[in-house]
Order: sequence, then C-alpha cells, then structure tokens
Amino acid sequence: MANFSGNLTNSTLEGDGRIEPSTPLCILFSALGGLLEVTSTMCLAYPEFRRKQGVKYSLTFERLMLVANLAIMVFASLAYITGSWFGPVSLSVPVVMVSKLLSNMGIMGLILRMDNFSREQQVGTYCITCAILALPDVGPSDQPELDALDLVQAPAAVAWTIACFVATGLCCLMMISLARRPKDTPPSVMVSLVTYVTAQVMSAVISTSASKMFPLLGGFTLLLAFAVAGVAAIVNVVSLILAATAVDQAIFIPSTTCFTLLTNMATGLLLWEDWRVIDRWMAYIMLHLIMTLGIVLLAPNDAIQQYSNHRRVSVIKEAAALATGRESMAVIVKRRETMATTRQTRARTASSAMHGKSTTSATRGTSAVSEGDVRERVDSFNIHTLGEPKRGRVEVRGPSQHLPIHAAEQPCQTRVSAAFSTEAEPAWVERLRAPTLWAVIAEGAEDTGAASRSTRTESV
Repeated sequence: MANFSGNLTNSTLEGDGRIEPSTPLCILFSALGGLLEVTSTMCLAYPEFRRKQGVKYSLTFERLMLVANLAIMVFASLAYITGSWFGPVSLSVPVVMVSKLLSNMGIMGLILRMDNFSREQQVGTYCITCAILALPDVGPSDQPELDALDLVQAPAAVAWTIACFVATGLCCLMMISLARRPKDTPPSVMVSLVTYVTAQVMSAVISTSASKMFPLLGGFTLLLAFAVAGVAAIVNVVSLILAATAVDQAIFIPSTTCFTLLTNMATGLLLWEDWRVIDRWMAYIMLHLIMTLGIVLLAPNDAIQQYSNHRRVSVIKEAAALATGRESMAVIVKRRETMATTRQTRARTASSAMHGKSTTSATRGTSAVSEGDVRERVDSFNIHTLGEPKRGRVEVRGPSQHLPIHAAEQPCQTRVSAAFSTEAEPAWVERLRAPTLWAVIAEGAEDTGAASRSTRTESV
C-alpha cells in the first residue's frame, strides 16, 4: 500500500500496479463476507438459544465462542473490503445482503433449527436472490482508470457526501439523546425506528465506499479513508446493538435492508458515476423494485398491524395518563372543599355550644349530609378513556355495611371497591386503585366523622 499513488485504479493487481475489475471475484468475496458474518453471529446466538432451553455452558466455552465471533467477524470485514475492490458498490452491497439472507435462512432454519421461516419469507429471499443474479447483466460494470480524488470533487458527489455525513452526525446525536433519556419517559417508536435505520443505512454505505477507495488512494488521503471507514463501522455496530432492544426487529431488519439497497444505488450513481455505464435503465430500476418487494415479504404478515397497534396503545396510555392527572386534581379540589366545609361546621357548632344552644339535631343533620356528600363525590368520579366516559361505582362500607359516622364509640372504617364495565383493566386503571387516590375519600369521611363526634362532645 505504501507504493500506491492517487492514480491507481480498481483492478486486479498486475505487473503495472493496476487492479483489474472482476465481477466473479466481486460476487465471491461479497457472498463470502455475508456468510462469515452470519456464522459469527450464530457463535453467540446459538448458545443463547440453547441456554433458554435449559442447556448450561461453561465459562470457558462462552469465552471461546466470543473469541470465535470476533475472529470470524474480522475475516468477514476483510472479505467485504476485498469484494468492493473487484466490482462496483452497486453490486457488492446487494450481494452481501442476499448472502446474509440466504445464510441466515440456511443456518438458522435448516442446520441449527432455531427458527421456522414462512413461505412468504422464503419466496421473498428467492426473489431477491434472482434479482441480484441478474444485476451484473443489466447493472453498471466497474470502470477502469478511476480517479477517486476527481470523483469526490464532482458537484453531485460533494452534495451527496455532505448529505451522508450530516445524516450520520444527526443520527449519532439522536442516539446519544435516546440513550440518556430517562427510562420513565420512553421516546416515540417512530423516532427510534428512523434514528437507528438511518444510522445503519448511512454507516453501511459510507463504510463500503470508503473501503473501495483504499487501493485508489495513497498517503494522507488513504489514512483519511481508513478513519472514515473505521468511524462508520463503529456507528454501525453501536446502532445495531442499541436497536436490538429499542425497536421491533420484524420492522427494523426489512427497513434497513430496503433503504440500504436504495441508498447504495444512489451512491453508485452520484459518487461513482455508474450512470456512465448503465445501458438498460428500465431493467435496472425494475430489478431494484423487485428486490424491494422481496424485502417486504421478509417481514411477518402482521408486522405492520402490530406496529399500528403499538402506536394506538401508546396514544391510549398518553391520553389515559392525562385524564388520570385531571381526575386526581378534581379529587384534590373536592377534598379541600370538604375540609373547608368541615371547619365551618366545627366553628358553627362551637359557637352554638358557647351560647348554650342544643346542637344534637344539627349534628345528626351534618352527619347525614357528610355521608351523602362522600357518596355523591365517589359516585360522580368519572374515569375517562379516549372520548368514552365510563362511570366507576364505588362503595364505602363499614362493619355494618354503611359509613358509621353517627356511632361515637365505633371507629370509622372504610373499604373501597371499584367495579368497572371493562373486562381487561390496563396498567393505568390499576394506578387508579392506588391507596393514595382513594385515601382522599377515606380521609374526608374520617374528618367528617371526627367533626360529628367533636360536636356531640361539645354539646354534652
């Protein structure tokens, strides 16, 4: 590499120092890279799969599997880079994708029996494979005598490169923001999905193009290409790890594959000037459309419906939390009004006692009104869902099935039970049953009972 100059071309090494384009070698190394990547993943995925079935592995075995994973992944990366040297990125990246899909289906489904692939998923994989096999005949061929410095200085290439780097930088900022977000306030599913899909797509496209430039550059520009490829690889790995637990993989994987193919096609046209060597534009576009439709078949049939349901549940939870907050404030306001009424009653009864007036009948009236007020407040408590109010029926009972306010020797005991018309109660309804919410009603009843007993004592 030390003897390479900026004039080196993308062809197999010969005596004159040039690299000869070779479509078979491009397909071979790219497919080998996809196979090795899936194999490295299985080194960790299969022991985890068996562990869930009750099989225990020693610590030494787990460390060996981790070492095997890293070692095979290094060879897979070398295969990716080598494959990009012998052909255009518009061919090497699709070959890597279809190789990963076929290897995943073969190793997981046929060899390890870790998963069952539906007929739609198999048909989608075969459609993508057939489209990739036809791509060398209708797609762009590699161009000899490429000058990487001239390519990246073209106006279209500059604009596209800036857009890719800006998108990658924004994704990194968003991933940091999502990682530092409090757990009790999860981000929107759509925001997470767009962030991680964009990070995966941009890092894969930038890494492939930077790797393809290795034999075309020398000196400082070669070191810069190494740095760009390394940073893109780090972003790719980190975003993949974070997306594993943040988004639905049934939507994430097909979306990533689809947008990677389309973005890589745009990179070939704008950066590598593949438009110069494409003769059958209609066939080229139709092949990418077939690959996109095949990727759609890879997703489960109910994946979109599951995502829609998840969004609907999120909206329901947000609205329920808002409604719960409003109802809690209403109860607090009512409690304050009840306490103010109780204080006024105590003041009136104390004044009557000082003037020697009888307050027995007034006390009983106050007790009855207080009990009725408590029941009215409880019965008027509404639990609002999405536009459909459902009235809760709450019973306040004592030892004798009624509120024992006029029994001076018997303490006020309350038991609150709510009966809702819904069959399945979500988590936010359970929060409505929390003691802190119903303690407002119980405390109001106890304050009223205490006021009655205090009034009776003062009258005596």
